[in-house]
Amino acid sequence: MKNLLLLLVFTLFTAPLNAWNGRGHMVIAAIAWDQLDEQSRAAITDLLKQHPAFARKWKGDYQAYEDDLPLGKFLMMRAATWPDQIRNGRHPD
Repeated sequence: MKNLLLLLVFTLFTAPLNAWNGRGHMVIAAIAWDQLDEQSRAAITDLLKQHPAFARKWKGDYQAYEDDLPLGKFLMMRAATWPDQIRNGRHPD
């Protein structure tokens, strides 16, 4: 009974957590990128250059990171957050 009460208290008084926010998605994308071979990286980079956000936003944003990240890795990290961004219905895409 004591354990059940303790579980109930923890369940009722804990704040909701956002385990998979944008940063989490980008970290997983970066790890996945590091596991890819060069041919796959090139194909993904070419594909993501066709993404609607590339010309509008990502290409310009990349300038701040080009000394630290390859373009393809940056694009994969940004694309990992895109589905969450468009979910609200106000996103231009």
